[in-house]
Amino acid sequence: MEIKKILPGFIGLIIFGYILSTIDLGKLLINIQKANFAFLGLAVLAVILSLILHGLKWQTIIKHYGKAPSLFESVRIFCVGTMIGFLTPLKLGIFIRSAYIKHLGLQKAVASVLADRATDIIFVCFIAMLSIFALNLEVVFMPSQKIIMLFLILIAAIIAFSIKRFRSKITDIANETISAISNKKTIIPLIFLTPAAFLSTVLIYYLIAQSLSINLSLTFLLMVVSITILIETMPITFLGLGTREAGMIFMLAMKGISAESAVTVSLLYLFTNYITLSVIGLSKLINLWNKDQKGR
Repeated sequence: MEIKKILPGFIGLIIFGYILSTIDLGKLLINIQKANFAFLGLAVLAVILSLILHGLKWQTIIKHYGKAPSLFESVRIFCVGTMIGFLTPLKLGIFIRSAYIKHLGLQKAVASVLADRATDIIFVCFIAMLSIFALNLEVVFMPSQKIIMLFLILIAAIIAFSIKRFRSKITDIANETISAISNKKTIIPLIFLTPAAFLSTVLIYYLIAQSLSINLSLTFLLMVVSITILIETMPITFLGLGTREAGMIFMLAMKGISAESAVTVSLLYLFTNYITLSVIGLSKLINLWNKDQKGR
């Protein structure tokens, strides 16, 4: 992979480094040490529930195109894609999932992942917009934010160029994606599974907040998580570092919660979520490696 392709991801890491330089790291470590492990254990269970819901959602979309893996395999493949996706800006690594359902054909396999991602983003955007109005948030464009906006415009230009150059392939994939989302047999389960998967993420944050004795209502956390996830979609970081912490600090400050506590919530979410899905994802990769060794 060329350095220039992953360079934008380091913007988030720079933001993360800046955030760490402005907070009391001693307090951050104390917060982590004092975390209630019972609640963190429940958070891990909530992560597993979230992964099952996401796996079921993706499996539902795959069935529109043809034979789908079992729910267990769908979850494991979802974890592999998400694990790799976390390490790439805009989580483009999630499209590795399409390699595990190549029996459908490349266009349909990619479309299934795109439809899954698109429904998540559309729902989160809807909730985030409602949350912004409900919280009466004002967006002030500081110089750094202008740089981010310019970068996003550049990304849009690249996408526009790609569409022009690969119009036929992109159109075919787009049509396949739309066909899945517009199909009645698919869209009805998605109407329930998409919000359920999102709420499971809110539950993870709630349990982590409880582990730190931070009392926040589920309604407020729903707004916080939707806006934070929306911020995370900016293709300027790896593992969501920097953007997620910035979102958490800004949102939780409205409840008088310190930056150290906000960053602790963010990091514990990253650890519980990423480690859990990585264990499941690695089990799939190890299984494939063992099969490959036996086949030689």
